[in-house]
Amino acid sequence: MQAATELFAKRGYAGTSMREVAEAASCTKPALYYYFDSKAALFLLLIHDETERITTILEEQLVASGSIRERMRLGMHRYLDHIRLNRTALNLLQRSDLHPERAQPAFDFRSARQMFVDIIMRLLEEGVRSGEIRQDLNLEDAAVALIGCVDQRCMRWVLDEEEIPIDYPERVLSLLFGGMAP
Repeated sequence: MQAATELFAKRGYAGTSMREVAEAASCTKPALYYYFDSKAALFLLLIHDETERITTILEEQLVASGSIRERMRLGMHRYLDHIRLNRTALNLLQRSDLHPERAQPAFDFRSARQMFVDIIMRLLEEGVRSGEIRQDLNLEDAAVALIGCVDQRCMRWVLDEEEIPIDYPERVLSLLFGGMAP
């Protein structure tokens, strides 16, 4: 799966063949087809597995203890640690979502993105109930803003090799919770 992720991320769906995946994985094509019915099935499994990993990281914060800000900080650190270890998987997600190829099998990225927004909104709603977040805040706007900050930083890391500062979660949450006004 790692070999396939690397090839799809680098060459795209159309530019990757099962023969190349088999060669990169040091196995035979029949062995590859034993585990994966088709190139499309392999591709979709890679996308699904990575979105599930991200969802799990986010959902862990729904049941964690501590303040909302602390749980969001911890979740962001865990997410950034995950993608630092799985840069190629992030690259595959970004390429497949933002620049899908005509031949690429359909994956519902819109629903996956909405699920991430919904999880963050649930955390923010809990923050409103606990008094950590003001009641008049548009929670969807706040969730989208937070995700947008993280997504942009990750995109810069993948595309421009601009390192993500280790204190990035604290900086983003300071902006989100404190605002920009003096």
